[in-house]
Order: sequence, then C-alpha cells, then structure tokens
Amino acid sequence: NQHDFKRLLAFHSISQIGYILTSLGLCTALGIAGGLYHAINHTLFKGLLFLTAGSVLYATGTTYLEKLGGLARKMPQTTALFLIGAFSISGIPPFNGFYSKWIIYQATFEKAAGGSIGYALVTVVCVVTSVLTLASFIKVGHSVFFGQANPELGNVKDPPLGMRVPMWILATLCVLTGLFPDLMLRYIIGPAT
Repeated sequence: NQHDFKRLLAFHSISQIGYILTSLGLCTALGIAGGLYHAINHTLFKGLLFLTAGSVLYATGTTYLEKLGGLARKMPQTTALFLIGAFSISGIPPFNGFYSKWIIYQATFEKAAGGSIGYALVTVVCVVTSVLTLASFIKVGHSVFFGQANPELGNVKDPPLGMRVPMWILATLCVLTGLFPDLMLRYIIGPAT
C-alpha cells in the first residue's frame, strides 16, 4: 500500500519490466517483438507519468497521495496527460500499451498452444496484472485528481509551458504508437526482431 505518487510509479516499473522479460524469454519472434514493443511503450508512458508526477510536485510541493486531491479542475492539462499515461500503462485501447501487451498475450498463448501448459498460466498472470494495474491507476487518479479537494491547494495551476510541452510530446507518441501499431511493427520492431 503505497502513499507516494512517484514511488508508486517506480514500483509499477517492476511489473512492466516483467512483461518485457517474460516476452523476450519466450525466445520466439512474436515474443521478442512484443518485448521490444513494450520496452519502447514503457519508455513513453512511464516517462509521461513521471513528468505528470513532477508537475504535481511542482504545483503542490508534495507527491504524498493523502495531501492531494481534486486537482483535475485546477490542473486540467496535467490531468488529461496523466489519464493518457494511465490508460497506456493499463493496456486500454487505442493507447500503445494495449498493442504491445496484446502481442505478449498472443506470444504466451502460442507457446501454451505448442504443448507447454505452464505458458497458459503465464498468459493468465499477464492479463490479471493488467487488470490490477488499471485498478491501481484508478485509485491514484482518484487520490490525486478526482478525490476530495485539499483546501490548502487553492492556488494550484498547471505548470508552465516549458514543463507541459515534453508531456504533450510523450502523450502524442503514446497515442500514435497505439493508433499505428502496424507502422511500429514494420519499420521499428520488425527490423530489430
């Protein structure tokens, strides 16, 4: 039960690296493709999420979840950017995390269909982990952006443009790499695989 926004994001890296290593460990072309795609996606959505946490810290002076709340009205751009990152890491379509996780599910399922029943369990664990990730980000989103507003945070606003532009770039890439997975697979992931 984590109470710090940035630390919670760091702990989520463990499960995402787990996806990548699981996929690469299958030693199949599809597994390697899924692992590489998810590594790129993880860089994008986790970078975005850490920048939103930094924006919250900049605006409020804290990342402690119990001291935050109700920031959606005061920080609408940061909230929208956080949601894009949260949907991406949770594997919600059409964001990038969905497609890389889908490839990983396919790769583990293919391995299970080849007679290795243990891989069926790996597929189930991967899907359940996605659901738990979504549940965790619903809780974080509520605690930081949609929960009861903290009266001490009355003068809070979105960070300056110089801090928002990098977040919008990463958010755009989260959407584009999700909307055009075929281009990612053809021009980046395929050659690397």
